[in-house]
Amino acid sequence: MMQKLFQEVRAYFGSSEPYPDFYQQYAEQDFSKNLRLPFEEITCTVFDTETTGLDAGKDKILSIGAIQLKGNELFVGKSLSILVRQKQDFKIAAIHGIIRNEEDGMEQSEAIRQFLEFIGTSVLIGHHVDFDIAMINAALKGMQAGPLKNQKIDTAHLAARLNSSPDALPQAGQFSLDVLCKQYGLVTKARHTADGDAYLTAILFLHLRHRLRERGVHSLQALTQKKRRLL
Repeated sequence: MMQKLFQEVRAYFGSSEPYPDFYQQYAEQDFSKNLRLPFEEITCTVFDTETTGLDAGKDKILSIGAIQLKGNELFVGKSLSILVRQKQDFKIAAIHGIIRNEEDGMEQSEAIRQFLEFIGTSVLIGHHVDFDIAMINAALKGMQAGPLKNQKIDTAHLAARLNSSPDALPQAGQFSLDVLCKQYGLVTKARHTADGDAYLTAILFLHLRHRLRERGVHSLQALTQKKRRLL
């Protein structure tokens, strides 16, 4: 029934071709259940992408790093680390430290399929996560598939909402990953790698979630219903 619905929606917007099977299987899952669960019972996927630039419309994904957590447990053994096959650019490699032969890694389409299988219905967490989601969505669009449907939490936005100075306007870079890691005493190893940034963001989220509990926010639904500041 859901498959038929997807086809009808696509036909309405001018596309009669059905979504690929891998995407239909992903999209038929229940993504709303996480809203009602307490944070401790939600499976979250903390992820990061390293890319050739900051334009989701034209730049490419170089690597994807992801790790899952539930409650206070980080499942280090259940992680995803994918090097995506792209043309080498040594200027970009100097930033990310990703130096490889052009044949290294896997095709982007296979990387995206593995990513969707890995995340399932979990809540996606990232630092400025909208950009990473936009990069994944752009890749999905190129595969004639629809966008990600998971609930999301942006640790940069969440940190800003937890700011103890509600009358002060955020300054540029105030809630960068480096600044927040320093604030919470986190050792910033392997920065600017997808795996390293995903791990740091996961630890940062656990600190931010503790502050949410102190403010009586215990679920994703409560978080979305709260006003902008969480004081």
